[in-house]
Amino acid sequence: MQGGLKKRRNMLLRKQEGAVEAVILCSVLLLCLVGITVYSLQLRVAKNEKYMVDNAVIAAATSTLVTDLYQYATTEENVLDCTGDAYSNGLYDQPLEATKEACKVAYGRFLESLSAALGLDSSLTPVSAENYLKSVSVKEFTVYNVVKEGIYSCTYTSSGYQDGFFHGSNVTINTKGMDMEVLQTSVYVDIVFTVEVFGKQYEIPVQEYVYSYHWE
Repeated sequence: MQGGLKKRRNMLLRKQEGAVEAVILCSVLLLCLVGITVYSLQLRVAKNEKYMVDNAVIAAATSTLVTDLYQYATTEENVLDCTGDAYSNGLYDQPLEATKEACKVAYGRFLESLSAALGLDSSLTPVSAENYLKSVSVKEFTVYNVVKEGIYSCTYTSSGYQDGFFHGSNVTINTKGMDMEVLQTSVYVDIVFTVEVFGKQYEIPVQEYVYSYHWE
């Protein structure tokens, strides 16, 4: 009699242990499934954000490619507007100084377009707290004015505007971070976006190089 009770007790204990193990296993599997689902959602949102900021940067960079009509009419050289109204009235007689001003004008247009597309304030901070985008940092913004005698360039970085440079027509210039030769008036942008998805932050680096329309 006692032996039978002991056997039944042991069987009951084994069933209880098995039930506990099954609950633990199901809990672990459920946690793994939740983790995989959350990770997949994070990746999807991050990819969507990258697609959005890529398009915004391309559009903003393209908006800077405003040809100086006075200079084109005078010399047929396609250089960027250095005054804000596309009419330099001879300022390109000093092309290096004019390129520095063109860089400032172009950078202002870039920020305005980017801010409008992504909902940023004047300090490049997202206006909406519900935005996945948390911060924007412009690492480099460079203007290349290609003329007959060579290339004039000017760069804006997080430290401010740098001095302009002249590169003779016998010098090959490649854009930084991109193995592309500068052949016509263009703009290069290097920018980093920080997005936050479900409490996790990701950095999205974006580099874009856009060309000015080549008039024939």
